[in-house]
Amino acid sequence: MSDANQSPAASTADAAPMADDGADTAGTPPAAVRKPAARSATRRPRDTDGADSGRLFVTALARGLDVLSAFRASDGPLGNQELAERTGLPKPTVSRITHTLMEMGYLSYNPRLANYELGGRTLKLAFTALERLDIRRIARPLMQELANNGDMNISLTLRERLSVICIETCEGSALIGLRLPVGARMPIATTSSGKAWLAGATPEERAAVLDELKRQKPADYPKLRDAVAAAVAEVREKGFLHVDRRMAARH
Repeated sequence: MSDANQSPAASTADAAPMADDGADTAGTPPAAVRKPAARSATRRPRDTDGADSGRLFVTALARGLDVLSAFRASDGPLGNQELAERTGLPKPTVSRITHTLMEMGYLSYNPRLANYELGGRTLKLAFTALERLDIRRIARPLMQELANNGDMNISLTLRERLSVICIETCEGSALIGLRLPVGARMPIATTSSGKAWLAGATPEERAAVLDELKRQKPADYPKLRDAVAAAVAEVREKGFLHVDRRMAARH
């Protein structure tokens, strides 16, 4: 269990939203040019850890990374409108960002459907990051031994904001079991890996995540808070955590 805000990976800082640069579709390939929306999207609250932006923070870079982060493994290609809705950025700004990312190889563009997918340079970054995580190399033999002895599937995850991401997986010979591919993302407060991270975190780290959950999911927060408290108590008592996947699926 690792934390993306510490070693081996680091999360990006956040900045306060800046005013849009104005309507501009010149950065979008011709087939993707559409009539600008009647009004700009409202920027959503971002799941930050409260990092101080400071004068060194590059907002344009942060916006580009937000666009890349909007793509999910379970999705198909996304257009500028969908990316604007997911990031909270104005569509003209998203159009310029996606064009720039496409030109640099971080996005690939389908002119017929006027949408984007992650490009080859994004994959290169992802694989480089995975290969440089020493914890995967150290943990894998132990994980495989446990998987073989327990006839189960073992996954290693790290935290990324309000999620945990699978960075290594080892399978036993069980015919039935949860098999998580590397790169799978799961909510931190309703999955065994996420709750395990919260149970092992410092009180300050756990409080920061709970505060963000309260802002992002106010209606669900009481249940999430109680579930996290129960997970912490179970780990302290037993040394491990059990999560009923049927119950987790309801959240």
